[in-house]
Amino acid sequence: SICLRYYKDSDEAKSTANLIFYKILKGIAGYKESNSFKAWIRRIATNTIIDEYRKNVKFKFHIELREGLEEQNDKEDGYNFESEIDIEVLREMINQLPSNQRLAFNMIVIDGYSYQEFADLNELNLSTVKWLVFASRKALQEKINNVYNIKKRHYVK
Repeated sequence: SICLRYYKDSDEAKSTANLIFYKILKGIAGYKESNSFKAWIRRIATNTIIDEYRKNVKFKFHIELREGLEEQNDKEDGYNFESEIDIEVLREMINQLPSNQRLAFNMIVIDGYSYQEFADLNELNLSTVKWLVFASRKALQEKINNVYNIKKRHYVK
C-alpha cells in the first residue's frame, strides 16, 4: 500500500515492493527487538522509495505550470463531499500530481514526516518543501472541486 501511494504505475510499485522485501530480508539481522517491527519495515520502505526516486528523477525540480484554470461549475455551495468521496478517485488524483509534489504530499501529509525530515532526506531547502506541499494541496483541492462540482468559496477576513 505504501508503494501504491508513491507510484502511478502498479508495475513500478510492485518492483519497488520486491526491492523493499529484499532489503528487509537482507537486513533482518540488524533489527533490534526493542523497536517496533512495523516501524522498522516502514522506514526501510520509505527510504527505498526515496532512493529510487532520486535514482530515476532527471531534473531535481519540475514545476508544472498550468495556464488558465477551468472555470468552476456553479453548483450548490453547501455540497458535502466528505461522506461520498471515493478513495480510489482520491488516490488517482494524488497519482496525477508531479512526482516531486506527490512524494512530498505522501511523506508529509499521509506518512507523517515533518517538513524538516523530508527536507533533510531529499536534500532540499525547507521553504521548497513547504511550497511543494502547498502546491500539491492546492492542486488536489482544485481536482476535488472539479470532480464534485463544488463552487469555490471566497472568504473575507
